[in-house]
Amino acid sequence: MASETNIPLRRTQYLTSFSHEHHHGLVFCSRLKKTAFVDKELIQDYARDFWNRYLDVHFDNEEQLLLPIVSDREIAKRFLAEHKAIRFAFWKIDTPCGDKYEQAKDLSRLLNEHIRFEERIMFPFLEKTALPELQKIITSDHGDLEAHGFLPEFWNNENK
Repeated sequence: MASETNIPLRRTQYLTSFSHEHHHGLVFCSRLKKTAFVDKELIQDYARDFWNRYLDVHFDNEEQLLLPIVSDREIAKRFLAEHKAIRFAFWKIDTPCGDKYEQAKDLSRLLNEHIRFEERIMFPFLEKTALPELQKIITSDHGDLEAHGFLPEFWNNENK
């Protein structure tokens, strides 16, 4: 299995839309870190909105299009385990139980680490081992999901 590095890589055109979507995920993670001064319901609404309008579709696309061509068992296993953990974190933050501020920090960390894993390990692996398959399955029909818009923009609040 490949190792993680901090060197930014250029993406093949067949993975760029996923990488652009990952950027939106990282923005979401950054904003979750700024929830210390907002009410719990707003945290839940923000996470629910992001999941429903964005991340659920992104995960489904990755699992349907990319997972079948990941030939490394450890990468595939980690990919699925992290998707499961992130789904659970979204579910947990949407329940009435627990500290929503801690859950938001945990969700931010999980999603950030997962995006870094995909960008630094899984995508380079696919570019190296599955380029012909990527060319067949990733078409121009798979465009970026729309940028995430949520109101109120609590992350622009001066109390952060």
